[in-house]
Amino acid sequence: MILLGAVATAAYRIAGHRISRPLLAGLALSVALVLVAPRRVWRWARLGVTAVHESGHALVALVVGRKVTAIHLRPDSSGVTLHYGRGGKLRRLLTAIAGYPAPGVLALGGAALLAYRHPRLWLVVLLALGVVNVVLWVRNAFGLLVMALWIGGLGWLFFRGTAGIDAGVGGVAVWFLALGGLRASFEVPRAPATSDAADAGKVLHLPSGVVKAGFVVAAAGATVGAARLLSITLH
Repeated sequence: MILLGAVATAAYRIAGHRISRPLLAGLALSVALVLVAPRRVWRWARLGVTAVHESGHALVALVVGRKVTAIHLRPDSSGVTLHYGRGGKLRRLLTAIAGYPAPGVLALGGAALLAYRHPRLWLVVLLALGVVNVVLWVRNAFGLLVMALWIGGLGWLFFRGTAGIDAGVGGVAVWFLALGGLRASFEVPRAPATSDAADAGKVLHLPSGVVKAGFVVAAAGATVGAARLLSITLH
């Protein structure tokens, strides 16, 4: 309990000002909302969520024994993961449902690292994800450009950022992934043949709308969990 209390009252110093962890999380939330809420900004910012989404598909595909050949990220903020290998309903289901929860799961991990004052490790995790995507999966020119910006920005922070800046940017990343994953879940395409919800629905013999609702609930749960970890009290 003493350790938890110390963590809860810890603060960071940014530009000479001491900023409490809850206040820093609130400021990070404000920045993330600017990236997620306006439609024009979201159109481009969503590429970050899409990259994590497709990485979720790729990682689970590998875990269930399939081979991933490529991830393509597109200027319209959509993406696709190409994989092949052994079939089976369970493998198909796990691969299909892995994408939309991925940003929220990653946000929860990041929030836990920030809660215990490991902002630099959180940035390293994000940086490593970008490097893995470039080395193993992303294979189209636009996708490589997105990953180059991802790696370049995080790399600069790793070498030049302070603990406070790292925590601030890390908080923005957590909120962005959590809220962006939630918005993306609401935006699951309705066309029955072109969405992860439809693919999972075929395996489960459920309407795609039911699966979409599951994605939304999972994303909302991740957002609430991340908020609690960042010491934001929701009333």
